[in-house]
Amino acid sequence: MNFSMKEQAVRIFENAALLTRQQAAEFLGLRPQTLATWASAQRYALPYIKVGRSVRYRLRDLQDFLDRRTVGAPAGDGKGLGHA
Repeated sequence: MNFSMKEQAVRIFENAALLTRQQAAEFLGLRPQTLATWASAQRYALPYIKVGRSVRYRLRDLQDFLDRRTVGAPAGDGKGLGHA
C-alpha cells in the first residue's frame, strides 16, 4: 500500500498520540479507576507513561492491547462463523 507523505505523517502522529487516563478508559470502554487499578496491581501488561503525577497512554499501545486480547478469527475471513 502506498501512502502519500501527508498520510504517512498522519498515521505516525495518530499512533504516537498520548491519551489521558480518562481518554484511554473511554477508548477501551472502561472506567479510569479500572486502568488505575490495573497499573497499581500490574494486572495486565498495558504500558503507560508516568511523568510526575501525570499518566498517559500511547494510542498504539492501547490498540496492541486490544489486538492481543482478540479471540477468534480476524473479521472478514469467514472462519469461525459456520462457513465452509
